[in-house]
Amino acid sequence: MPHQFLGEAEVSGTIEFENDTALLRATVRVPMRFVCDRCATSFDKNLLAETEAEFCEIGEYEEPSEIEMEYKILSNRINLEPVVRDIVLEQIPSQVLCKDDCKGLCPVCGENLNFSSCRCKK
Repeated sequence: MPHQFLGEAEVSGTIEFENDTALLRATVRVPMRFVCDRCATSFDKNLLAETEAEFCEIGEYEEPSEIEMEYKILSNRINLEPVVRDIVLEQIPSQVLCKDDCKGLCPVCGENLNFSSCRCKK
């Protein structure tokens, strides 16, 4: 698996309540292990993301609807897990590099060109 979570997500922020809604403003930090797409070296990096999410109160006898807001207040409780999951999945980059100038692997011999030059004939 190219990406691995190394620990629990840390969430810090504020929640502002107004009538039947709550607005979450938060920063999420998740320690992760990635594998570089160019050289296949694994490296650890914190995934950081900021998010805003609005929660809507669901009445005790109301059926939660997919048409309504995705994030809900149910029995005076807010579940942050869906927000954290969504923001983390959105922030995982489609291309992961160990460093911006990663040289990758030699296509002939597979030598990691970040550490040495290969001796094969390209």
